[in-house]
Amino acid sequence: MRNEEYPKALRLTEDKFITCIGNIRLKAEKILADSLLPHYTRHDVKHSETIIKRIGELLEEHPGKLKDQERFILIAAAYLHDIGMQYPTYSGLPLKESYTISELEEIRKNHHEASYTIIRESVKNDAKIKLGLDNCEYYADSIAEIARHHRKLDLNKLEDTGVPEGPVRQKLLASLLKLGDALDLDNERVIVEKLKQREIPADSKFHWWCQLMVRSTFTENGKIKVFLINPNYEQETIDALFNKLKESVKSPFLETYDILDGYGLRLYKEPLFIPDKEKTGAAIDAPEDLINYIKESILGIAEKDSKISAQSGAVWYSDGIAYSDDEQFKKFWSKLTFLVEQERYNEALLLVEGSAEYFIDPKQQMVLFLNIGNIYYVTGKHEKALDYYEKTTRIAKRDVVLEIYHEEARKIESCAISNIGLIYRDKGNLDDALKYLQDALEIFKEINYRQGEAADLGNIGLIYHLKGDLIDALKYLQDALEIHKEIGDREGEAASLTNIGLIFYSKGDLDTALKYHQDSLKIVKEIGYRLEEAACLSNIGLIVKDKGDLDDALKYYQDALKINQEIGYRQGEAIQLGNIAEISLYKGAVDNALKYFQDALKIDREIGYRQGEANQLGNIGLIFKIKGDLDNALKYHQDALEIHREIDSRFGEALDLGNIGLIYKDKGKLDNALKNLHDALKIHKVIGNRQGEAIALNNIGLIYNDKGDLDNALKFYNEALIIFKKIGAKREIEIVERNIKNIQKK
Repeated sequence: MRNEEYPKALRLTEDKFITCIGNIRLKAEKILADSLLPHYTRHDVKHSETIIKRIGELLEEHPGKLKDQERFILIAAAYLHDIGMQYPTYSGLPLKESYTISELEEIRKNHHEASYTIIRESVKNDAKIKLGLDNCEYYADSIAEIARHHRKLDLNKLEDTGVPEGPVRQKLLASLLKLGDALDLDNERVIVEKLKQREIPADSKFHWWCQLMVRSTFTENGKIKVFLINPNYEQETIDALFNKLKESVKSPFLETYDILDGYGLRLYKEPLFIPDKEKTGAAIDAPEDLINYIKESILGIAEKDSKISAQSGAVWYSDGIAYSDDEQFKKFWSKLTFLVEQERYNEALLLVEGSAEYFIDPKQQMVLFLNIGNIYYVTGKHEKALDYYEKTTRIAKRDVVLEIYHEEARKIESCAISNIGLIYRDKGNLDDALKYLQDALEIFKEINYRQGEAADLGNIGLIYHLKGDLIDALKYLQDALEIHKEIGDREGEAASLTNIGLIFYSKGDLDTALKYHQDSLKIVKEIGYRLEEAACLSNIGLIVKDKGDLDDALKYYQDALKINQEIGYRQGEAIQLGNIAEISLYKGAVDNALKYFQDALKIDREIGYRQGEANQLGNIGLIFKIKGDLDNALKYHQDALEIHREIDSRFGEALDLGNIGLIYKDKGKLDNALKNLHDALKIHKVIGNRQGEAIALNNIGLIYNDKGDLDNALKFYNEALIIFKKIGAKREIEIVERNIKNIQKK
């Protein structure tokens, strides 16, 4: 490519620059001729010159935007930015005849840094690699810096510099190179013969086949246009390939958009992807290993997200990460997901500390911030979780992010908003929780994300359940169930059936509750969803226990425990140990119950689950109360109260205050008992927990009964009875009516 063949905006005027570029081109052509990385798309001089054409199109309406020295530096960087791929020693590998796939990946991962070093060293007197920069040595540092920033590094950290001819706007040049590199998209970049001859990894094939889908790419009047081939593949394969392709353009476009805009290069805010109307044949059929890779590593992510969401209680989102070209981020993400699946939350937090500063792509940051928030949420660090959720929503609301990622940005935003609602729920602020969940629901409906809509309806139903409004709770949960059935989400369907079962359990309708849990169990067994299977068995055990069949209940709990141990779900293991402890307690085996609760406490502490730790401390406190050791009972409940206050769980705080009040009752300190129970009652009223409010009222009635103040006892019993009748809690109604009869007898 001669100077006169360059786009008008990049043609050089100084002879020195023209001669030097000619020399650089010859050196680059020789270096890049036989690629060391055959399992990637073409990275030769033709690739460099296509980049130059794409940059010329970006500058077409601004032919005088760059000075001559800037054009020279940019063209030189375009020719030299990939030379690091050809020199393994600059990536820390020994020189040898052949390299493994993992070694080649290491070379690719570091090639921008290798190119940077090679370019800078090339102008030294003793340089082993000469790049044609004779008489242009002064520009080597800028060329190296621009080449280095064509991938991975933060463009905003680049500073302007100067050369004898004038200023060099390095941030602008690096942005043009990065975007131009991303826009070398067409099927000619794929050497089909190499595809047929070589055994290459499926993830590399994924990258190749995306390029095969492109007929041509160019920029016109500021609009980036990518014309696509519509191959005769299965639709899910086409969708995955197109999504990968779009991500490879959207990410660098988003990173460079504001920078280019700041220099007066206004681009249309959305790259246009234009598919053929009819399906046509592709240059080569999609191989079986690529199709399997797409099914397992791309399409399977949503299912994994769903399971982690069920496990953690917060919406986990990583769909789309597999489309990223950033291999380092994908490896990081794979490790993080593994730690979360294993409930190694403390290790996960160590992994993510500082990581958000490294990953600069806005989509990466949105996904990362959302899920860092989830990890903090699970470990009871609600304020930290809230901070990351709010960071997520700020990025998602940026105009350019919305323009590029559309529904995906709104989807991530709504997940964060929904999770904020869960934090307020755990804090006991049910009205704020409801507001956030309803805001998220509005977005889910707006973008027609039915799965998110169903999940949010379910969470809203659970809020109404906590508020004691069983009628509204049932309505929302049934609406969620209907959507899950409509979209074929069997996991969601099972979860909705379970939650509806819990409503009927609260209403005291054990037979209907049992039917819903059994229906849920049938589904999760069919689909092999073992996590939810254990939860169903646990819920059935609870109902069987309340029906008085302790041995059957114990078997259900033990079966649930076995599943949780087999799948490595330690939080579930701790829950089942607690349930088994309750059965031991009912059977009078108090010491056995204590051991099970202590084992559960140990697990919750190991995995950093603070809410579970507080729950088990409270259970152990109840054991000591039964054993008559009121001082130890009080200590455990106070320790539980301290954790609940630390993680800002107002529900837990109210529960602990109630238990502490009952211990003071047994110690004969009735005024202390009244104070703690009134404090609990106040919290229940503030957070809208009607059932908790009624329980506190009944317990206050018990205290007044012990004090001999029968009028006040009757007053509080009647207030409790009104609430229990309103929420339809049959068992509690029977208890309070019995207390009232005892007063009337007296």
